[in-house]
Amino acid sequence: MQTWGKLQIDEASGVVIDRLSLSSHCVDVASVFRELCDLPAIRRNLEHEAGRTLTEIDLDRFAVFALMRFPRARGLGLFVGLG
Repeated sequence: MQTWGKLQIDEASGVVIDRLSLSSHCVDVASVFRELCDLPAIRRNLEHEAGRTLTEIDLDRFAVFALMRFPRARGLGLFVGLG
């Protein structure tokens, strides 16, 4: 079974023009999330909710949650070899 995170199809012919695998999409989501964590307003809100100052490791761990947001993808083993 091939899974994908984003798919571009030519509307006229129905042919797949481009695709991004689900695992690559999840890595993209996690990377963007981690960058957003460095924005002052987002960091401030995360720290407010946490009730403490967050470390870089804390934010990296949150990014892992963003990476693993698709339980089915984890079940298919799509994250093997990403590390």
